[in-house]
Amino acid sequence: LRWDGDRARFNHEPGPLVYTVHPVTGAALSLGFGRLARLRPEYGYPSLTDEHPDDPSPSNDGVWRVDRGGEHLIISIDQLDRITADGSERAGGELHQHVNHLMFNPSGTRFCFMHRFVRTDGILHSRLFTSDLEGKDIRLLFEGLVSHYDWRDDETILAWAGKRSLLGSANAEKTPAQHAMTIARRGLKPVYYAMGKPRFLMNKIMKDSYLLIRDVDVRSPNAPEPEPFAKDELTCDGHCTFNRGGDEPGRWVLTDGYPDMKSRQPLFLWDCHNNRGYEIGRYHTPRELDGDIRVDLHPRFNQDATLVCIDSAMDGKRGMYVVDVSPLTQGES
Repeated sequence: LRWDGDRARFNHEPGPLVYTVHPVTGAALSLGFGRLARLRPEYGYPSLTDEHPDDPSPSNDGVWRVDRGGEHLIISIDQLDRITADGSERAGGELHQHVNHLMFNPSGTRFCFMHRFVRTDGILHSRLFTSDLEGKDIRLLFEGLVSHYDWRDDETILAWAGKRSLLGSANAEKTPAQHAMTIARRGLKPVYYAMGKPRFLMNKIMKDSYLLIRDVDVRSPNAPEPEPFAKDELTCDGHCTFNRGGDEPGRWVLTDGYPDMKSRQPLFLWDCHNNRGYEIGRYHTPRELDGDIRVDLHPRFNQDATLVCIDSAMDGKRGMYVVDVSPLTQGES
């Protein structure tokens, strides 16, 4: 996907790579795909190389604004590294860092993204940021574990997240209990994988959960605490997304889950109006597709929230499937 004239399209001509485009304003953002390929291979492009492989937090890579004039760096990784909530000089320091998961808010006035690095204890540390389109008003919203997310509205993000205090912070000295938990985590990881990676355990043990996070910097004296969402109901990490169209935009949330012990991926629908959840189905996925190469459902709504499109390998190859949810989204009041 490249920027071509006044729109993004697929072509083979040289030009800036585009990560995301706002559907109404046409604003486009990008990031260092070569660095992403080195640090998170499942997300980057293997044909690209990191231009700064020896720099843990480069000042000339990060988030880019893309327009007809080309690419313009608006936020550097070095900037993000210097933003801390605990008074530390740097968040990652000598640890190699990257950005990922850029996403515009509904109106296109701001976007969110993650600043990430692997800690010395092997834990992936995620920091959820937002910014205006000029990279001037940068806000740190949350850090610890942040996985998948979506904007509910222009001021609120729904995210699977957790502070993971049991494992300690990125910079502070661990307590004996935190050291013990970190060691236990390493030892139990093979068992966790053998069980089919039951993500509800992360909810029960690490207290990860879906949270509604306001677009307010945690360094602000009036920063609100995240609000639990679908507590004790949606208890596993998934690719959450709100409906943007239909009679009631923002009423419905789609999310999925990772394969269970029978290699089935679940699809869930949550009604924010009635605080009620539905399991739409479970879809087989080949066991060998459980690494960097995998097929997550990635559910998304059509314009009126009557149909859901999912990715799946249920028939032995990657495909796109449509699921009718209109009896629920059109029948509930």
